[in-house]
Amino acid sequence: MLGLAYLVWNGVVLEELGRESPYLDEAKSVVRGRMPPAARRAVLALIAELEKNKRAQTPPDLPVIGEFSVRPDPRGGLQLVASQVAPPPEATPPRGIWGELYSEAVRFLSLAPWHRLGDEHLFGVRDPASGEIGWCCVMGSAGTLMGLAVYRGHVGFDFYRRLRSQEMEKEDSLYGQDALTLVYADRRELSGRELRRLQRLGLSFRGRSRWPQFENHAAGRLPVPLDEEEAGLMLHTLRGAIDVIVAKRDDSEWAKPDISGRLLVRNLRNGEWVEEHVPPPQAIERRVPEFDSVRAERLKHSLPRNEAELE
Repeated sequence: MLGLAYLVWNGVVLEELGRESPYLDEAKSVVRGRMPPAARRAVLALIAELEKNKRAQTPPDLPVIGEFSVRPDPRGGLQLVASQVAPPPEATPPRGIWGELYSEAVRFLSLAPWHRLGDEHLFGVRDPASGEIGWCCVMGSAGTLMGLAVYRGHVGFDFYRRLRSQEMEKEDSLYGQDALTLVYADRRELSGRELRRLQRLGLSFRGRSRWPQFENHAAGRLPVPLDEEEAGLMLHTLRGAIDVIVAKRDDSEWAKPDISGRLLVRNLRNGEWVEEHVPPPQAIERRVPEFDSVRAERLKHSLPRNEAELE
C-alpha cells in the first residue's frame, strides 16, 4: 500500500511539474494485475481519492520522493523514512538560457526548500566570471511568496544584514535590495513580456503559485524583468542552490555559520561543485551627505513655480 501511495505521489508531482510520468498508470496496473477482484474496486477508488487530494493541495507541495523504508520505531510501532530528490534536468530543455532557466526553476520548486529553510539561513554561490558571491535566501517558510532571493555581493549582503537586524524602515526594504529574485507567482501576475517569452518557449504551468517569475531588484529601483546576462547569472546560481540543497538534505545545520562565523559558499571548478566557507562581508558604513544649501537656494529662485504637492 505504501508502494501505491509512492507511485501516486510522484505521478501527480511530476505531472504538476510539467514532466511526463508513467507512475499513475503503473499504480493502477499493479492493482489490476496483483489484487483479487474483490479488492480491486476499493483500492482503485482509494488511488483516485489520493490523486484528487494531492492535486488539490494549496499551497503546492511538490517534493519528489526518492527511496522509502519502514523500520521499527524505538518508541513503539513503525517509522516511515523517505528521502527527497530533485527530478533530473530535462534531456532536451527548451532552447537557450531562458529555456534552461525555467527548467531549473521547476526542479527548485520540486525540492520545496521552504519547508526546511527560513530567511535566517543564508548560503552563497560564486559567479565564476566575476568572482562575486550571490548570497541565497530561500523564501516561503511562512507559506507565502515562495522562491529564492539572490543578494549580489557586499552591497546585497549588507542589505540582507540590515533587513534581518531591523535597521531599516519596512518601506525602505521594498526598494534597493540589489537582488535577483525567483518567485512562484500566479499567471495573472506575470507581465506581457514574460508571457510572450513562455509562449515562444512552448511552456505553461498549471495552478496557482506555479509560474516562475524572475526579476532584478536593483538599489533604489522598481523591480524589472531580468535581461539575458542576468538570466545567465541566475541560471548558474540556481544550479548551485539546487546542488547544495540536495547534497545537504540530511544535515540540519549546514545553512548556519560555522564555529568561526563563516558561511557556506558553492563554487564551480572544472565542472564540479566544491564547497568553501568564507567570512561574511563587513558592514558598509553609510554616511548621510551634507545638504548643499547654496545649490538649493539657487534652484529655489531659478526653477519655475509649480502648484503640485510632492510627498
